[in-house]
Amino acid sequence: MKAATRLTSKGQLVIPRSIRDGLKWRQGLRLVVETTPTGDVLLRPDRTKKRSIDEILDFLADTFKDVKGDPLARLEADHRAEIEQDKRWMEKFDRATRKRR
Repeated sequence: MKAATRLTSKGQLVIPRSIRDGLKWRQGLRLVVETTPTGDVLLRPDRTKKRSIDEILDFLADTFKDVKGDPLARLEADHRAEIEQDKRWMEKFDRATRKRR
């Protein structure tokens, strides 16, 4: 399997659906990211010990205790801004490729 993707301004990477479906990777899957000496990046499912729901909830509560405002609303706003930025980039790319024809 092979597909192309790109890194967002926030350092996020979307794994194309065809790859996720082929590997049966679902939302929430934890991945281990490794680099090789040649500079390749490897992704694989994290097979370490699973945490209990109580451990996860405690971790999340501690993580967000100092967060002011609505973090989900901020993430959604950031996501909308990235979508708009991608849209502008694609429009610019389309105009540039039409000029070359």
